[in-house]
Amino acid sequence: HTSVLARKYRREYGLVRSDWPLSSPDLNPIENVWHMLKVRLRKRMASPEKRARNVNVLVEAAQDEWEKLDWRGVDKMIESMRKRIQKAIKVRGGHTKY
Repeated sequence: HTSVLARKYRREYGLVRSDWPLSSPDLNPIENVWHMLKVRLRKRMASPEKRARNVNVLVEAAQDEWEKLDWRGVDKMIESMRKRIQKAIKVRGGHTKY
């Protein structure tokens, strides 16, 4: 954040801005959701006759599979965030099973 207000806040509180934001897919449930969607799309289009012939067909298939995702599973992933964060801290930012 480079706004005047953000810079002032950082100065007041002695915060240092990172040039590269940290990234941890283990702590981002949407990464799991994208994976679930990709798996469903690959399965749906496994045979040549079922493959999307154009972008519109692919978008329609993606929307259809999105609606069919197991949202209870997604809720469980989100509920597991505390455990995921604790594990990430324990392995000092290293790889976790998530």
